[in-house]
Amino acid sequence: MKILELKQIEREPGQVYYRRKFTAIASMEILAKEVDVPINFIIETGPLGDKKIDFGDIKGDFSYPILPIVKSLREYVKRMDNEGALPL
Repeated sequence: MKILELKQIEREPGQVYYRRKFTAIASMEILAKEVDVPINFIIETGPLGDKKIDFGDIKGDFSYPILPIVKSLREYVKRMDNEGALPL
């Protein structure tokens, strides 16, 4: 299982500056097939600068455990956020 990219990333407007909501399409390679899955996630920054990334329901037609997918997505989103690649 491998995360290829996040496409069509859009930030939803919000009133709270430490909580950012996004929607995107995750392109993943699962069991030698490329799958595009719509996702939504929230990045919440704590008072000490730590970041918590939560995902909504990930619905897709794949026969693969969801926990490794969420873990890989979380690492991918964290890397994109650290590089400044997410929309402001």
